[in-house]
Amino acid sequence: MGTHPRRRFRWEDASIEELSAAAREELAAFWVRRAVGEWQVGRILAELRDLLASVGAPPAVRALTLGAPAEEGRHGAWCLRLARLYAGRPLARPVVPAAVLPGFWGAEARLRAVYGVTVVSCIHETIATAWLLRCFQRCTAPLPRGILRAMLQDETGHARIGWAYLASPGVTPEDRMALRRRLPKLLGDNVAAWRPRPFVHGPPDGQGVLCPAEHVDVVRTAVAEIVLPGFAEIGIVSARETARLSAVLTEVG
Repeated sequence: MGTHPRRRFRWEDASIEELSAAAREELAAFWVRRAVGEWQVGRILAELRDLLASVGAPPAVRALTLGAPAEEGRHGAWCLRLARLYAGRPLARPVVPAAVLPGFWGAEARLRAVYGVTVVSCIHETIATAWLLRCFQRCTAPLPRGILRAMLQDETGHARIGWAYLASPGVTPEDRMALRRRLPKLLGDNVAAWRPRPFVHGPPDGQGVLCPAEHVDVVRTAVAEIVLPGFAEIGIVSARETARLSAVLTEVG
């Protein structure tokens, strides 16, 4: 994270010109939404970076956070530029609603950091990594494929922040117990936010956009095969408890 050279894309793609006007409009709207989401996550990661520094997170963990907000900002810029290409006309920069790290039931800073990395990094960014990988695998159009690849490289690093912190000595046994109690709520709320938004005309082939059924599948698979085993591996929950937590997967369908 933060070690990749600045990406340069060739901002043209013949496959986009071949799409119907309706498909291009829907894809433009999709990428505008993606831009807004990336900018919101960037703001939250900046707040999380500062919070981890304030609670004395290990230097190796803090190092992972340094470039993350700027990377999300670049992702948003790429998404908006791609949206303009799909639209075939200028698009104004969208209004980005305020996005802040939750208060987490009035938790003190140390626990707020634990809950924050869990939600933002271990859950959201881990799911996002799996989701981007599937989009990349389904994409044959050169420009969106290149953008998806670059975003995937960064998101992998953002997911590492949370796992590295929760596995570090900076998280006490008491912190782990508190997280264990709150994990069903944290996981359920985040998974529910991944409900798909269907395309009216169906996503066109090769553009790296998933149909609702595949979107749901990749989110459920990421939670069942990466997120929950990750929490078990670092001792937040037992392997038996992961089966109970799997009930949240119904929230995304």
